[in-house]
Amino acid sequence: MKRKLCYILSFILFLSLTVPISIPQVAAAQKQESLNTSVKRFMRYSKDFNLKGIRSYVVSFGKYKDTYYVTTKNNEFYNYFKKCNKRMTYRVLSKKQKKNAATVKLKIKYIDSYEFTENLYYRILIDALSGTDVDKMTDAQLAKYINSVVRTSAAGVAKRKYRTQTITLNFVKKDKKWKIKKMTKALDNILQANYPDSCKKVEKSFK
Repeated sequence: MKRKLCYILSFILFLSLTVPISIPQVAAAQKQESLNTSVKRFMRYSKDFNLKGIRSYVVSFGKYKDTYYVTTKNNEFYNYFKKCNKRMTYRVLSKKQKKNAATVKLKIKYIDSYEFTENLYYRILIDALSGTDVDKMTDAQLAKYINSVVRTSAAGVAKRKYRTQTITLNFVKKDKKWKIKKMTKALDNILQANYPDSCKKVEKSFK
């Protein structure tokens, strides 16, 4: 039972963040943005959880790509992260620029989704013990079920908690702006309100 529930939780994370959509072309700016402007715009898109905007300021997503190319329509995970990120705050600690490369150190305060993730897992556990069998659901039924569980789990968070983390990002000049060279594990986790790391901790606690 524990193994199956861990699988379900992992599958929900994968399914909620891997529905492909067409990628619109982003027109290049005519004037080179300053590093300061690019950082501000990227963080504004991050606070809005604007996926198109985030994509326009990252050169490579690597293994984190699926998170930022999803459908946002009727997606409760997307809605949850969007609400969380509105409360994100940040401060630029330092900037170092040399020709076409730069490093920026940021101190970011963001929502900790550990309690939400625990609620999500226990909701699935209760449903499974009550006879809910996700293996027999169609894709449409599973999507509806996931959205319902996410809404219930978010509503069940008793007290909002935050995390504060300092990260260093590498920027390069590209398309008349400064872009993050590669998505990092830390930044990906921050943009998803600590949900990826919380999933790993919750899954580990039930093994």
